[in-house]
Parts: sequence; structure tokens; C-alpha cells
Amino acid sequence: MSVIDMKLNYLQLPILADFYFTDKFFVSAGPEFAYMISSQKNVPPIATGFIDFTENAFEISGLIGLNYSISKKVDLGLRYNRGLTKISILQWTDGYGPVIGESKVFNQCFQFLIRYKIQTSGNQN
Repeated sequence: MSVIDMKLNYLQLPILADFYFTDKFFVSAGPEFAYMISSQKNVPPIATGFIDFTENAFEISGLIGLNYSISKKVDLGLRYNRGLTKISILQWTDGYGPVIGESKVFNQCFQFLIRYKIQTSGNQN
């Protein structure tokens, strides 16, 4: 077993549609576009051919979330995000020579959400 430690920082732009089941409970789904602003990695010696993340800095992912409206202005939610574009390819060796395998690396994460809605004075609905 090998542990690969990666720290990736993104600017994220989700474009979501909300599907309401009740006045308070709804599901959000849609694409997310992200751009990597910085990265750090710790790769074991048997993992060779690790492509630098900056070559794949732009990412497209799919996002789905469960949300609950506490009030008209505050929502809580849990999101799952899965990358559709690979961030890297990892080639594996036996430690001595030829490549014995390859793994495509994708981002995936869970996010806890607290959202505060801001209304302009022109829209009081």
C-alpha cells in the first residue's frame, strides 16, 4: 500500500439547479468549473511518471447536494463533488524498472455547506 498526500487549492464556480421537495428540503445538482491556484504533493518512490498538476489546472466536475432551509436566509447542506476531468496520471513500477500499471487521478470530495442569502433592497419577495 502506498499513501499519496496531495493538497490542491481551487477557485470553484458551481452552476446548480435546485429541485425542491418541500418548502425547506431541496436537492442541488449541476456542473462545477474549477481552476487550481496551488498544489503540493508527496508521492512514494514506487509511483513514477506523476504528471505535474499545473498541466491539468482546469477541472470540470459533477456536483449533487442535499440541502435544508433553516430560515428564509440560511441553508445547510451536504455536497458530493466528483471530477470528470483527470488531474494526473500515475504510473506504477515494482521499484526497479518497467511500468507495471497506471492510475488516472480524479478529485472527489464531500463539502458541508452553510449558505446565507443576501437580498438587494429592490427585491423584497
